Order: sequence, then structure tokens, then C-alpha cells
Amino acid sequence: MTPDISPRYRDAFLELRREYPGAVVSPSFLRQDLELDNNKSTYKFNLLSEQAQPALPQRFLSRSDVFVALMFGLFIFPEDDDQKGREKLYTYPNPVAFSGGTPADLEVIYNGAMAVVVDNVTVTSNFWTRKFRQVPETQERATYTLQEAGANVAGAPAVANDQQNPFDGLIEMPGRYKLFGRKKNEFRLEIPTYTGIDLDNATSGTTNKVALILDGFLLEGIDNGV
Repeated sequence: MTPDISPRYRDAFLELRREYPGAVVSPSFLRQDLELDNNKSTYKFNLLSEQAQPALPQRFLSRSDVFVALMFGLFIFPEDDDQKGREKLYTYPNPVAFSGGTPADLEVIYNGAMAVVVDNVTVTSNFWTRKFRQVPETQERATYTLQEAGANVAGAPAVANDQQNPFDGLIEMPGRYKLFGRKKNEFRLEIPTYTGIDLDNATSGTTNKVALILDGFLLEGIDNGV
């Protein structure tokens, strides 16, 4: 069951309206995707837009804005190299979605730790990533019939349809954190590694990635100093 988070969001919205009278407080999100690499044990997300915004589905924080983060999540997914943005986000190594490599090795993402720096201050140095792992009810079939161009195509690739609700995979942050675009904000993921680990061996034409997503409120154009 999806938890009722509406009071938390309503309280945050009202508080921000009082703190920044006249400012536009809008529901928003931040997202950064990083490519998984067999030779890396550290992944740094800064979620900062130095120049133009990246193409969706990613979304960074502009220098002149403030983002108030209420929830965050760590997702893995195989990205289609030619059709970016159509991917499904997973909170565990779905064996069908990641069948091009060794799905079990992706469990290291959820057996690591995350350090969080907000406004140049380390607010946590050892957040357990197991808290992000969630295995929903899943419908899986070896083959299925695809309705395409008016014709039934039998024997198409296997599918894995996870039950998903809007906030699945997102958990409450330890506190209500304000990310200022002009100050240092960093989420550093540390994962275990070993000889022969298989994180980046995706199906041909896809790239295995990890995504950090923050959900909360955006205040645009707020002068937050240097």
C-alpha cells in the first residue's frame, strides 16, 4: 500500500510559502542518471545544471534556484541507446529486464552506502542503500503476443511487468533538505565490488544505469548568494 504522504507535502508547501512570501513554490523533482561501470565503486550525483538543462527524463538544479527535497530514491534500469526516456525504473535487479548480463551482481547497488552533502554540510555519511530496495508484485511471462501495426506478433521477447504506484521506490529523506543551486550538494554512492563483477554487460543496444531521483518543491529565481 502506498503511504499517505500528503500531510508531509502540505506542511512543507505552507512552510515554504511563509518563508518565501511572493515566491512561486511548485511541485518538482531532480534526477540524474549515471552509467554503471564494472571498474567503479563510487558514483557521484551533484544534480547541478552548469549550463542548459539536460534532456528529459533527467532534471538538474539551476544555479539561481532552490530545491526542497522531501523524498529520494535509487533506481536501476537498462536504457535504450536509441530511444532514451522510454525505460522502466526498477528498485531491484529484475531478472528479465537485466537478462543481458548477470542480474544478481546488480544487488551491490542495494548493499552499499550513500553520503549526502547539502549546502556544504555532510548530513549523513553512511545511509544504507538497502532502504531503497523494493520488490513489487511482478507479472512475468517467457513470451507474449504483441499487437503491432494491426497484426499479432507471437513469440516476442520476455516481459516483466512490475506493479507500480506513483511514489514506489521513493522513501522519506532523513530531514527536509534545501539544496541551493550556488552551493555544494552531492550524493555519493559507494558500492562493493569484486573481481568478475558484471554491472555493465547489458543487452546489445542498451546501457545499464543507476538513477538518483529527488522529489519535493522548487523555488525558481531565488537569490541564494554565492
